[in-house]
Amino acid sequence: MENNRNINWGLACFAALFVWGCGGEHFHDDQGQSGDEGHEEETHASHFVEGKGVRLTEHGREVVGLDTVPVRPAEGMLQKSLSVTVYRHANEAGDPHEDIREGYAYASRILPADQLDSLELGTSVEGRFNDQVFRGGVVGVDRQLEALTGEVEVMVAWEDPEHVLNIGNSLTAIWQTARRADQQEWVEVPSGAILETARGSFAYASNGSYFFRTPVRIADRSADRVLLSDGLYEGDVVASAGVQNLYLIELEVINGGKGCAHAH
Repeated sequence: MENNRNINWGLACFAALFVWGCGGEHFHDDQGQSGDEGHEEETHASHFVEGKGVRLTEHGREVVGLDTVPVRPAEGMLQKSLSVTVYRHANEAGDPHEDIREGYAYASRILPADQLDSLELGTSVEGRFNDQVFRGGVVGVDRQLEALTGEVEVMVAWEDPEHVLNIGNSLTAIWQTARRADQQEWVEVPSGAILETARGSFAYASNGSYFFRTPVRIADRSADRVLLSDGLYEGDVVASAGVQNLYLIELEVINGGKGCAHAH
């Protein structure tokens, strides 16, 4: 069965039953007549139609926690991050022959060369450790293993006058990089708009009165936004909150048969 980020199924099913209910809510067509797609009466707060998506009443939107945003063009610098490990204390003596400065803690990370991206000698890098921020940059890129293993080692140095960082500490290295020419057509959505499943990444795009699960291609991401290279266009409207509940409504019909979510 398709999974979605370790959903707590007991809690999810309870929420789904509360959303779908078993009576008391009605859909109406544009002429004010009760019904949808040939059904005489719809009695639930949600309804799924294959090929169209999930439709919700106003009450259903509230319970699902649905919120929407327009898809925007990707703007500004991209924020990248990488976990690195400290291998040299700031209180060790400097070595001018190896360009090692006293008062700086040194950290490194071995990674595939194709993931090196914009990290190069001199790139400014911020280090975060236990809510503390350290300023520094890339001081070395070792490519000795690249031909053999396809990997490179990146070395970063941060000013640490209080000697906070110890050997073995893991920091999050964060830096900014500009978009390349081939990234100009990318669009962005909030992180909450993306549904990750075993079959890929999706967003629920507005399709008239329905929300349709649309496959997307993730090009890049940060803590609060996701950049897409395919699947959505600027101006599309997507669900930015409540996407897991929309997915559960869909799964109830697809995997569970009629169930409580089926339109009468």
